[in-house]
Amino acid sequence: MHVLQFNPIEVESFIKGCDNVNRNCILVGKCRCNSYYLSNLIFKPILINDNEIIVNAVLKMHCKNACSSYDCINICINNDDINEDVYGKGDYEWDVTNLVTSCNNHNLNLFIYPKMWISHCSIKEFEAIDYKKMPVLEIIVDNKLPNPDHNIVNFVTDYTATRNLRYTEWIDCSLLNKYYYFIKNSGDSDIVVSIEISPDKNLVFQDSEELIIKAKEVSYLQPMRESQFVRLSYKNLSNSCSLIKVWLQGKK
Repeated sequence: MHVLQFNPIEVESFIKGCDNVNRNCILVGKCRCNSYYLSNLIFKPILINDNEIIVNAVLKMHCKNACSSYDCINICINNDDINEDVYGKGDYEWDVTNLVTSCNNHNLNLFIYPKMWISHCSIKEFEAIDYKKMPVLEIIVDNKLPNPDHNIVNFVTDYTATRNLRYTEWIDCSLLNKYYYFIKNSGDSDIVVSIEISPDKNLVFQDSEELIIKAKEVSYLQPMRESQFVRLSYKNLSNSCSLIKVWLQGKK
C-alpha cells in the first residue's frame, strides 16, 4: 500500500451565470446581489498499474480567508453527497473516492459549490497557489487481492465517519454467489450504516434498514436483494469522528 499526491493543474472561480472567470483563485459562497461564487479544480488523469486498486481518495484544501467567518457554508464537490461544513480559516477534507475511481483515465474535474441557500454575504477563499497549502488530492493505492483457490473475495478498507453521510466505493458483486459486510466501529461514538444497491451506480436503492453500531463494537450486514453493485452508507451520530473498518467478503 502506498500514497500518491497530486496538485491541480488548473484552478478557477466564477460567478454563477456570469462569463467572467478568475484564474488561480478558489472562491465559494455568496457575495452581494445574490451572486454565488463557484470553483473548478482540474487534475491530470489518475493512472495506476493494472495490478493496483484505489482504496481511498481525499481532497485537502486550506481556507485562508473567510468573509463572515462565523457563518458555516456546506461546500460540496461535484454532487450533494460529497460535502463538508466550512466555518472559517483552516484545513478541510472531502472524501472523493467515488469520483477518482470513475474518472476513467481522463482529466479529473472537481466542481466546488455551496449546497445550502445562504442568507447573506459569506465567501470562503481557499489557497490556490502556495505550494505548501494549495489543494492536494491524496490517494491510497493497494495491490489487488489475488483470488485464492477456494474463490474467496475479501475487500478491507478503513473509513472516517463524520456527522455527514458518506459512502464506501461501489463493488461489482454480479459474479459473487454470496456476499456480506463486517463493520468495526473503533471510535468513541455510535455510527449508523445501511446497505445500498444499484444496477449502474446511478440508480440507488436502500437495501437494508439503518443499523446503529455502538462505539468499539462490530456488526454484520448482508444484502437482502441481488444487484450488480453494492456499497455501504455510514455517518457518525455525534459531532466527533470515528474510524471504522469495513470488510466486504464473498464467494464466487
